[in-house]
Amino acid sequence: MGLFDAIKGILNPEIISTYEEIINSHSEAFRRWKGRQIVGTFSSTYNFSPSYNDKYYIATHKSEILKVEKEIAEEKAFERRKQEVINAASKYPHAFYALVKRLGLSFIPGITVTLPGERKSKYAKKQAEQAHQQKTNPNKSVRFVLDYIDIDSINRLGSFINTSSPYSGKKVERSIKTLDKEEYEKLYLYLYELADEERKIEASLKKEDTVIKFEDEILCDKKRSTYYKKFVDFKLVTTNVEEYCVTHLSQLDDFINDIIHSEYKRITMEYPLGAKYFEDGHRYSKIPKEENVVNNEMRIISLDNACKKYDELKKKYPIGVPALEKYYSYDDGKNSVDLSIEEVVEREEEIKKFQIYAREAAFYANWEQTQIDFNSKCRKLKDSVLSEWGCYKYNIPFQKVKENGEEIKGELTVWQMFYSSFSEDESVDTSYYPKKGENRKLASQLLNNEVRYKSHIYDKIVNYIEELRKTYKNEDEIYVKFACTGLENRKEVIEYQFKYLKTELDKRGIKHSLVQKSPIFIEDQVRYVIIDLVTTNEQLRENISMLLDAKRYCRKYCSKEIRFNCFSDIVYITVLKGLDKQEMITLNKAKEHEIKMKAEEKRKQEEEEIRKEKERQQEEQRKQNEILSLRSCVSSWDTLFLTLPYNYLLPYYPTSCDFEANNEEWNNRWLVWNFKNTPGKTNSLQHEQALSNLIPRLTRLLQDTFGLDLSKLTLVCIPAASRINNDARYRDFSERLVRITGMENAFGHIQIIEDAVPKHLGGTGIPVLQFDESFFKDKYVILFDDIITKGNSMLRFKNKLESCGATVIAGVSIGKTHHER
Repeated sequence: MGLFDAIKGILNPEIISTYEEIINSHSEAFRRWKGRQIVGTFSSTYNFSPSYNDKYYIATHKSEILKVEKEIAEEKAFERRKQEVINAASKYPHAFYALVKRLGLSFIPGITVTLPGERKSKYAKKQAEQAHQQKTNPNKSVRFVLDYIDIDSINRLGSFINTSSPYSGKKVERSIKTLDKEEYEKLYLYLYELADEERKIEASLKKEDTVIKFEDEILCDKKRSTYYKKFVDFKLVTTNVEEYCVTHLSQLDDFINDIIHSEYKRITMEYPLGAKYFEDGHRYSKIPKEENVVNNEMRIISLDNACKKYDELKKKYPIGVPALEKYYSYDDGKNSVDLSIEEVVEREEEIKKFQIYAREAAFYANWEQTQIDFNSKCRKLKDSVLSEWGCYKYNIPFQKVKENGEEIKGELTVWQMFYSSFSEDESVDTSYYPKKGENRKLASQLLNNEVRYKSHIYDKIVNYIEELRKTYKNEDEIYVKFACTGLENRKEVIEYQFKYLKTELDKRGIKHSLVQKSPIFIEDQVRYVIIDLVTTNEQLRENISMLLDAKRYCRKYCSKEIRFNCFSDIVYITVLKGLDKQEMITLNKAKEHEIKMKAEEKRKQEEEEIRKEKERQQEEQRKQNEILSLRSCVSSWDTLFLTLPYNYLLPYYPTSCDFEANNEEWNNRWLVWNFKNTPGKTNSLQHEQALSNLIPRLTRLLQDTFGLDLSKLTLVCIPAASRINNDARYRDFSERLVRITGMENAFGHIQIIEDAVPKHLGGTGIPVLQFDESFFKDKYVILFDDIITKGNSMLRFKNKLESCGATVIAGVSIGKTHHER
């Protein structure tokens, strides 16, 4: 500060005093006021040495600074009130939330509690939903949405999105700390009420908790809701019933179980039949047995009465009741349906009918089954006794009775066995079966007794009947019926044609008689063998129907108990069977199909033969081409006897030569001798050195000669004189050579059966060999020997292998014997 400013300060002490008061006593207000002044108001040295003018300006604006101080005081007071509001929201959450709603303020995120009346128990929701459904039937999907969308939540979300901070033009997240001033002031005015209001709300919520728990734990539970009033009466509880129940649930459950148990014992004693029937029908119910019985007492009383009536009906109609139940039952293995006991007792009139007709219906059902069993035996016997005979089966209609007395159509399937057959219809072509056309004349001759079959035909029939009798304990069960329907001279024909057969039957005690329309009596339980000379299909059905009608007529007036087991199974034997038009057409179609299939099979066979021949020729041509290709590889080689190309690695001069061998020739001799690996003459190291020398050289020779075709060849080493020498010489050698070259190894496919006997001991010097001929078929062979002298061994092996189906391409060796240089 300069001298001039100091003088001004001395002359104006009130200015300096006011300035210092402001700086020292109102510093916070001064700083805010100063920050509002425009740039340049104060001197540039103000911050470290204010001028008199700076002090004067500040002192003369004391009133403004004091106003700012008042603003600050008001702001601090508001901040205290705001903090009290924030603290109250945390301390009295329920009362504060209620106050926000009462003042109509927008939703404040984070200030969310449940007030009394806002919660609903499951019971209350269910009651409301049922009431709503009684008034209207809204779309199911709409109900689902309304159940799960909270409209208040949507409104709160909207308030959150559209609320701006009072301190910024930007939208900020609304919270208890970001309300505007007006909202804080409104809330502050009522803070004194919150403590008392919070206590009231908490008390209401606690009471509401009890009510909700009562509704959810008691009223929503069918068992508890039924018995809780009896429980509180038993406990003499008159006030706070809900609270008592929810705090004594285990005692309530024990009380209920005791009541249910005593009620169960009473019901089962008073209505034992109904209770048992009910329990049997609810064996897999999820509801406990005793509770289920007690809950359904009226149903059990009704069932008890029905059970008593059912027992009376069973005694009165012992056959009718089970027959009716079986008639109306259904079970396919997956689903089943039965009449209830109440439905049964309401059908007494129907049961009466079942009592009358049930056994009759069972008779016909059993008859059909016994006929099926009889058919099986007859058909099986036909294959063993009448193997050359024909057979057809026919469904014969007959009347039968259902359990309720209703007459319905049934069918018995009957087998017909026949020795020969003819075509009934002359218009049908019999060119495929000329005998069936010719037999029409035979049928006429037989019926006129002009000719008859020889006895051996009837011997077959007798044998069949005898075998059939053996399958039944009572031999009298088989009964023969002779039929020649529609003939005026019927008896004469039967006597003439079946004289021999009847005699044979009599010898064996086999009963027989004629098929008649109105017999005086009908046999009880028998198996009929109907024997006919010439039969058309119409006559077959007529004869069988006559027996069935006779059986029905006899049973109608029969009072014997056996009538319910009086089955009459039937098999039909015809010497000459008539084939109707449809059967002949079927036979012709079958024959045409057979001819067509044979022709098709023949065509396929011919095509297959042509295809195989073509493949054979192609394969043969391929082999010839391969042989030519392989032989062309060795066309430059020398030949043995002008037939077998051969090559070798080195000249071999035997010790018998009349000149002195040089070092190279001695090395070659030792190489050959070491390769031979003769036991006692060569050690393993020398043999290994020989192989290491020779195998690479042989590999180069063969690869250079055959190239990629080398893998097509099979290596055959010409065996040594003995098994021991052969194994020592060729096993390891052959395995290593084929591994490198890709050739196939034949070493294991030639066995030495007997070692060679040397020539000087009187032998041939050649071992006895055994060849795996199947292995050598179609093989391309390269022969190998250690030394070629004249080539006899290779030529002999070539001939042998080619006799086994192989093709010998060439021979190779280590050396070729030379006697001159």
